[in-house]
Amino acid sequence: MLFIFRHYQKSLYATVGMLLFFSFLLTTFMRVGDNTVAVNEKSRLIGTLYDGTNFTDLELKSVLSLVDSDQIEGEMHPLIRGIVLQFLVQDQIFESVYELYGSSLEKNFEDCHKKISKTKAYQDPNIKDLSIESIYKRLLPKAVESVEKMKKEGISAKEYFDCVLEYVKLQDAISPSIVRQFYSYLAASKGIRAEAPHNISLIQFHRLSDLFSKKFMDLVAFSLMNGARYAKNSGIDMSTEEVKAEVVAKVIKAMKQQKDSSLPFHKISIKQIASGFGLSEDRFLDAYRNIALFRRFLDIEKTQHLLDPLMAQKISSFATQKAELEVFKMKDSLHLDTLEDLFKFQCYLEATTGAMQDRRNLGLQQDPLTIDEVEKNAPELLKTAYEINLKKLSLSEISLSVPLKKMLKWQLEDENFYAIADQFRQVQDLGAIDDQTRRNILDNLDHSLRAEVDLFSRRRMALEDKEMLRQAFERVTEERKTVEFLLSGKTDTFTGCVDSKEVLERLGHLEEQEIFSFDNENFYQITILEKGEKPVVLSYEDASRKGQLDVLLERYLKSRYPQVRIMYRDQFEKDGNWLPYDVVKSNLEKIVFKDLLQAIEVSGGYRGPSLQAPHQFYLDNRFKTHLETFVSKFDAKTMEDLNLKLSVYLNNCDEFSRQFVPVIDTIKIQRSEVSRDLRKTLDQAGLKTLVGPQLFDKGQQVYLSLIGWNDARENTISLVELQEIVGDSAKKEALNLIFKKISTVPIESLFEQVQEDV
Repeated sequence: MLFIFRHYQKSLYATVGMLLFFSFLLTTFMRVGDNTVAVNEKSRLIGTLYDGTNFTDLELKSVLSLVDSDQIEGEMHPLIRGIVLQFLVQDQIFESVYELYGSSLEKNFEDCHKKISKTKAYQDPNIKDLSIESIYKRLLPKAVESVEKMKKEGISAKEYFDCVLEYVKLQDAISPSIVRQFYSYLAASKGIRAEAPHNISLIQFHRLSDLFSKKFMDLVAFSLMNGARYAKNSGIDMSTEEVKAEVVAKVIKAMKQQKDSSLPFHKISIKQIASGFGLSEDRFLDAYRNIALFRRFLDIEKTQHLLDPLMAQKISSFATQKAELEVFKMKDSLHLDTLEDLFKFQCYLEATTGAMQDRRNLGLQQDPLTIDEVEKNAPELLKTAYEINLKKLSLSEISLSVPLKKMLKWQLEDENFYAIADQFRQVQDLGAIDDQTRRNILDNLDHSLRAEVDLFSRRRMALEDKEMLRQAFERVTEERKTVEFLLSGKTDTFTGCVDSKEVLERLGHLEEQEIFSFDNENFYQITILEKGEKPVVLSYEDASRKGQLDVLLERYLKSRYPQVRIMYRDQFEKDGNWLPYDVVKSNLEKIVFKDLLQAIEVSGGYRGPSLQAPHQFYLDNRFKTHLETFVSKFDAKTMEDLNLKLSVYLNNCDEFSRQFVPVIDTIKIQRSEVSRDLRKTLDQAGLKTLVGPQLFDKGQQVYLSLIGWNDARENTISLVELQEIVGDSAKKEALNLIFKKISTVPIESLFEQVQEDV
């Protein structure tokens, strides 16, 4: 047996190798879900290109199969990834198609928007906070923002198109394998072994036509065929062998990216690749030729205009030297612009942590108080969430359902007619004791006044008729919403009530199917699906944005004023009377927060009279000690070391404390914009060395690491960059010319034929 195995060993290995190769082709390039274009399917003419050349339905379908193929597991086909992202998107083919046909696509985009709005990314059924969306929020937050905008209600077709285009551009920003690895890593960190789902896309869609609509992708394919025809008419062509060579090159590139580069190029089967798109080999090559010709034409247009190197050198002389830095700084949301901002921040800390016990401690690594403790001292900083189904109607909308005949009869009744007369002095009720007299009085009113009387009548009837209200709400589609309410503060969720306490009180005693209003103008019907178990503490950024810190600081200062004015009578009394709070507020703040200000003076090295430093000094140095604490705690010598340890710290940090954790950012700054002290620091700093703390800008202390200086020559607009600018301009001009010619071709008959095929 051993002899037989050794004798046939090479043949066995060769056979296994071929089987693995065909398995790779089947899994990578075969698309089971793609629409097939049968080899023997009979074609028929469906339209003409810009120059009058006829084309068939199969030619259009073949091109469409390449640009709108099924996306396996949320990923683009490796062969057409470059076509979509680098050609159709980067070279603005999609945008040009929309500019030309956008007005006829609004209904199609609206339909796509409705479908996409209902899709959700994968959520792990066992781990609540483990989902594809949570991973993208960490790795590529722009993609999440783009999807949220895309799903937003009420956006126009143009806004939807822009969001989809941005999302498609971002698909190349992160490798799917990274997303899967990160998914498994997060699951492991929670002690659970879990594999990433097959589809790791933020939006569950199968084709680009699910995002852009079938009609739009048909127009893209139609435009590509016109572009290829224009290229041919300009003298550009590609042989079948050239097309095959380009396809093979792209396949090899895709294989290398998938870590499988051992297969010789002569063993790659074009036929197998074509069948993966549901095409015969000939139709696949013809379809690919359309795309390749159009792209080659635009590339030639881009490179045919060369620039004089001397001109580029003259332009470069205007460049200035720049420093490239990494900075360790506080988040922008914690930037303090005024002394009052400083006091608001301190109030927030004291209300949510144990900071009040020692105001001289400028560190922010404080343990948060319990929810009960925060609610007792500062309910303004708590919020609660509700998941609800909401219906809403205005009184004007409800009153429209009142029948005319019923309204006219209602107006003639005693109580109602007198109510109308009380509201409108032009309606004389004296002597109007019978229906006919009252009818004559109302009929003799001028047209505009009668309309007002009728509107008043309808609204009164709607308010009085509970059954009418109920029937009106039965016709309304409910909307699922997550709403947040402050435990103490304002809300704009319900018109007519700005006090969140009043709203929460109403929700707490809401009966099933109850219709309610706060102003007898706007009516609501709510079904509470879920209520937050406990209130949640607002972040500093949210509390500041909602105005809660203004309320908190004001309440705190007013509560302290009676005590402080007795201790400092000479500063708060005049002619035997206490000075008004508004007059003494700034002086009161300095006394109340004296310990804090003195601690900042020590931290910043102030040597003048206590509490007399410029206001900006306190803002500049508030977070200096906090930054020093982090660097000292991590014992970091380089920014890379600091970044690594910061990542570990963040993984073990609760959400409340995370808002105070500094961040690392990369910036470039011109030497001319740098202050003298900072310039001196940069000139003395060694490359990659961690330096600080250093005042970088108003209110911003940082630790910095100098990546390098770019001198005038390195920082110039180089010939290559200038060529790129001119080339892009030439390409855009050529593209506009092609689409101008395409615009002369009627497409109505084309889509009648396409719809028949569908």
